[in-house]
Amino acid sequence: MAVDVDVDDTVILSKMLFPLLINFFMAVICYIITVRLIPRLKEKFIKANLFGIDFSKTTSDKVPESLGVVTGCTFLITMFLFIPVPFGNNLLEKGTFPQDEFVKFIAALLSICCMLLLGFADDVLDVPWRHKLLLPTVASLPLLMVYYVSFNTTTIIVPKPLRDILGTSVDIGLIYYVYMGMLAVFCTNAINILAGVNGLEVGQSVVIGISIIIFNLIELSGNLWKAHQFSLYFMMPYIAASLALLKHNCMCFTEGTDIKSMIVVKGINWKCNCLPGWHGPDCGYPEVLFRALLASKRTVKLKGPVKFQRRLIYIFKFDKSSETLADIRINALGDIVDVFVLYGSDMTLFENQLKTKIFKNWYQKILYINSTLQEKMWQMIEAQITNIQSRDFIIFNPSNEVPDRASLIFLKFYENIPEPLHFRLKWSVFGFFWVHPKKTVISGGSCTVSYLRNYLNNNLEALISNKTIANLGQRGITLGDLNHTGGWFCEYCATPEDIIEFLTSNSSKSFINWDTVGTNKITRKYIEKLIEDGLYVDGKTQLEIGHRYSDNYFAPAYVIENDFKFDFLLINFYSQNEYYK
Repeated sequence: MAVDVDVDDTVILSKMLFPLLINFFMAVICYIITVRLIPRLKEKFIKANLFGIDFSKTTSDKVPESLGVVTGCTFLITMFLFIPVPFGNNLLEKGTFPQDEFVKFIAALLSICCMLLLGFADDVLDVPWRHKLLLPTVASLPLLMVYYVSFNTTTIIVPKPLRDILGTSVDIGLIYYVYMGMLAVFCTNAINILAGVNGLEVGQSVVIGISIIIFNLIELSGNLWKAHQFSLYFMMPYIAASLALLKHNCMCFTEGTDIKSMIVVKGINWKCNCLPGWHGPDCGYPEVLFRALLASKRTVKLKGPVKFQRRLIYIFKFDKSSETLADIRINALGDIVDVFVLYGSDMTLFENQLKTKIFKNWYQKILYINSTLQEKMWQMIEAQITNIQSRDFIIFNPSNEVPDRASLIFLKFYENIPEPLHFRLKWSVFGFFWVHPKKTVISGGSCTVSYLRNYLNNNLEALISNKTIANLGQRGITLGDLNHTGGWFCEYCATPEDIIEFLTSNSSKSFINWDTVGTNKITRKYIEKLIEDGLYVDGKTQLEIGHRYSDNYFAPAYVIENDFKFDFLLINFYSQNEYYK
């Protein structure tokens, strides 16, 4: 039985897709060549005195300029080589050559070539702005002339609100060409004015180009598919060349970059200006991690910032004595942590806080596990959180830890981080105004979901065990040292009543030898006296003074910024002396 085939539709589909597939293939080759060519030509541009000095650095490193001409040349060469593809069949057929389309194609390349030449001349000759505004107008003349010869349609459609006054359409004549020339000036300078900000100039071009490609692909199914096919011929190689240039723009990590002090320089800024406490080529390594990598003496090839951030699952115990720390953790880290998992044995306490107080801003991110069994905790969490990925990071703080915010941001955006991670925390007692004489304590841990499954058998307790910490030198790292801590261990940072409740409970028996203290001494007056005199709960160990205005790691930034709320953690109200300030 014969099958009817619409021959015209098949031919049209072939004419539409075949050139586009070839164009896409050539665009990929254009990207590969450009991305390899830029670093090889960098030194040649510097030797040719096409460089500037990055004034946002303390060094006098030379920054190559005019590398846009490299991407422009590879784009033009790709387009020149592509010419036989859409017009090849017509070259063999006399009398059917699409001269109008060919002229438009060549005119577009001529305008691009002129723009590239004038842009390069601007970099070399440092053309003043009053002259620079005229350059795009000159470069757009080939396109305007071809439009005049081919169409010369200067009629525009009037917006609906004005049709009662002006009618449906208006022929504006010469003004149409003046407007098109001015539009060329605006488009080029709207992009060029961002030069010097890493990746922003070419990045904006990529975003605009991708949006045009998406629109063209959607409209290919319409009656005007030839116009959108013609647009795609230029846009795909353009995106490829631009992506290659974007790859070699140093992308600064926003959190750690001193953007205000970065002076705009012409060309590409190859280095980022880091804020104090941040390191790395993109200012993405916080101080504590940077020092941890140096101390580990291992070659670690970190990857990032990644395009798709991983999720952070922050797990910590919640009870009456840790309400204040829960407030600090959730509100200080709520914008970077994806899921807070609170566990404990007092569901009523949690529900009250969820409705009325500290959890109201981030309640949609909070999961409560009504259990204190750490060995089975992760199985309970997995049963209630869907779509957990193996690359997601877990942060487990079983007691009084407040991890460093910058470190968690790093975990979110970087890969190939040594695992597991543990935190060397500043050991504060009663508040941040008293510091334990041991200065720091290693507490809490972090790892990916994959590591927890494959190496720790889904046991969160194993993550913070002494055995795991002892083996850090072989596998993981510790974030923080004596002078640059990875967070805070704020022990007994609660009201005297909550401290008494905790000290007289069974959960505290392993911390203090109560035979030497005597439970009859655990009164409000006794606790207040300890806080006033700076004595540990054993009544013997003398605490050291924390200096708010000279210690960079005195307290979490969120606490200091909200000192009206957490003043009892920053100021020793039980002391009559001023020395603790």
